[in-house]
Amino acid sequence: MTKIDVENVKTKVSQNKIIGKDIFYFIKTKSTMDEAHKAVSKQIGEGSVFIAEEQTAGRGRFKRKWISDQGANLTFSILLKPEISKMRLINMATALAISSGIHLITGIKTTLKWPNDVRINKKKVAGILIESGYDKENNLYMVVGIGINVNMRIDEHSEIKSFATSLSNELGEEVERINLFVSILNSIDAYYQKLDCSDEIRTEWINLLDTLGTEINFLVGESIVVGHAESVDKDGNLIIRKKDGEIAVFSAGEVTLQT
Repeated sequence: MTKIDVENVKTKVSQNKIIGKDIFYFIKTKSTMDEAHKAVSKQIGEGSVFIAEEQTAGRGRFKRKWISDQGANLTFSILLKPEISKMRLINMATALAISSGIHLITGIKTTLKWPNDVRINKKKVAGILIESGYDKENNLYMVVGIGINVNMRIDEHSEIKSFATSLSNELGEEVERINLFVSILNSIDAYYQKLDCSDEIRTEWINLLDTLGTEINFLVGESIVVGHAESVDKDGNLIIRKKDGEIAVFSAGEVTLQT
C-alpha cells in the first residue's frame, strides 16, 4: 500500500483559499466523518480535511455501510462553515467538483444520479454524505464526506459489483491517488468560492444529472412508487410525476432511487 503523502498534498494545495489548509491523516479510523465532528470542539479551522486509508465503520446515506479496500480508494471528510443561505448548494458544488477533478486526472466524463452519486456508465464511482451540527458557540457547521473508488477491485465485492465501479476498472490501469486527491481538493476549493453563483452551479449540476427524463422506482418510507423524473427545483429537490399524474417533490432525505 502506497500511503498518502500528506505534506506533499499540502504543498500542492497551498494556493487554495479554504480547502486543505490542514489535513489530518489516519491509517485506520472508525469514520472520517466522526473525526471531523470531533475536531469542531477543538476549534479546528474551516476547510480542514480528514482522510483515512481504512474506515472500520464508514457510512453512506441512510446509514448504509460504505465498502472500501484499505489503501485503494479515497475516503475523506471536509469541515465547512458556509453561510446558511448557501448550504443548499454544498451538495451540488461538491458533486460537480468531484466530477471535474476526476475528469482532469483521468479524462473520464462522469454523470450524476440524483442527488449526489457520481457515476460512470450508470455505475457508482463516488458518493457524498453531508451532515451538520452546532459548535460550542451555537454556530452551524457541515461535514462533507466523500468516498471515491479509485483502485478498488470491484469484482471481488459481489455485494456491490452490479451497481458500482472504480476508476482503475474503467481505465484498465491504476490511478495515482495523490494526484487525484489534489485535483479533487483544488476543484472543491474553486467551487466553494463560486457559491454566490447559485444559478450557474444549479444549471451545471442539472446538466450532469442522468436521472431526469427517466422512469424510476423510488422508495418513500417502506413503499416503492413508480414515476417519471421530470426536473429539480431551485433547492435541488426532485420533481416526480407519478403514474396517476400527481406531481410530487422530494428532498434527498425523503427518497431513495432504486435505479
